[in-house]
Amino acid sequence: MSSIVVAISLFGSSSSSSSSAAAAAAAAAAQEQAYDAFASSYDRLDGNSKVADTLGISSLRKQAALVSKGDVLEVAIGTGLQADYYDWSQIISYTGIDQSQGMLDMAASKFGAAGIPSLSLTKQDASSMTAFKDDSFDTVVDTFAFCVFTELDKVLSEMIRVVKPNGRIVLLENSVSTNPFLKVLQDVSEPLITPLSKSCRWNVNVPLLAEQAGLKQTSSQSTAAGTLFLGTYTK
Repeated sequence: MSSIVVAISLFGSSSSSSSSAAAAAAAAAAQEQAYDAFASSYDRLDGNSKVADTLGISSLRKQAALVSKGDVLEVAIGTGLQADYYDWSQIISYTGIDQSQGMLDMAASKFGAAGIPSLSLTKQDASSMTAFKDDSFDTVVDTFAFCVFTELDKVLSEMIRVVKPNGRIVLLENSVSTNPFLKVLQDVSEPLITPLSKSCRWNVNVPLLAEQAGLKQTSSQSTAAGTLFLGTYTK
């Protein structure tokens, strides 16, 4: 009897795992198509400089850029909104990845204009960066993409894998508020807000996720009651 129970249990587990993988793949494909469609208008929606300045986003982008040195990998680069903030004199090589070819096409002109000696823009899934060996980059950067990743734990694991032991991971993200009342509002409204904001979940607890992944925080700052968070980490 016990062997039958175990067999049924294993079958159920395998079936559930396959279903989860299929669902994740379908979600990733849908997201890719959506961001291809957003690409041409993305800068008007998310790159508005007046809004960015008012919210403190521009200042945080500058701070993120200051610690980006050496061989740099930026995941989910979108249309390359971070390009104007980097100090290219302290960057040896820059690799940018995104799952949307439409976004990469828009980013190419920004990064091309920067005159970077070693530049690579590649379509790749951040949750499975098979093109990169362990300990490859001095700096791994993500700006405002944690809220849309469907497999965030895998993305963070891959970022940790490819950064050098003495390197840094820079996370500039939408995050859960440090204000208890606003946090409750974020949690309650998330199911309504997410479909209206390009699948961005605005209540992701970025500091907690980094801590649970074993990262060591070296610096952090936030604005807008903690909903905009910049953290620098080592592994």
